Amino acid sequence: MVRTSLFAPAFFALSLPAVSAAAPDEVVYREPAGVDVEAEWAALPDEMAELSEEATHVLRGEILTTREDIGGPGPMTVVAVVVDDAYRGTVSPGSVVELEIPLEGPISGDRPSRPVPVRGYDVAVFLDETGALLDGGMFLIEGGFAWRPNRAGVLLSPRLQRDWEAIVDPIGDYDVFSLDDLEAAGRARRGPSASQRRSRRRR
Repeated sequence: MVRTSLFAPAFFALSLPAVSAAAPDEVVYREPAGVDVEAEWAALPDEMAELSEEATHVLRGEILTTREDIGGPGPMTVVAVVVDDAYRGTVSPGSVVELEIPLEGPISGDRPSRPVPVRGYDVAVFLDETGALLDGGMFLIEGGFAWRPNRAGVLLSPRLQRDWEAIVDPIGDYDVFSLDDLEAAGRARRGPSASQRRSRRRR
């Protein structure tokens, strides 16, 4: 199956032709082996909505520095982000926010990978009330889209991850969101969290 250009990042600089019309020098985007592509794409809006419900602060900015450190959870990468825009919360643009990313395992929950940030990356981050990075809450802004690795061993930057001229659908490696959808989720009024909803149902 060939996907439409809806999620094709601008930096690909490639068209997505129909299979029947594909010329030898054109790139046909195919589904990754062993991945239910339609189900993975369909799940993304709910994942973004849940992340938005949990977040107290949603920020966009540039990674200024990274350093290794030891804390309560063990080895971690400490990332300093200069805030360019605050979609939600009380952090002002121009502020510097430090985030802790454990070196072993997911940030929390069941996500199979952790982001590996690099100085200069443009990122959007979803934080809890303590200012801690939520599980799955760091996205790299690249090529006009927001990217998040969805399996272990995948770089945070899709530009560096693979040769996009021989590409299968990116959902095999990344969750991909439009910037408009990410910003709308970040600016949306918070509803009850998933835990709060479960608590209400038990009453």
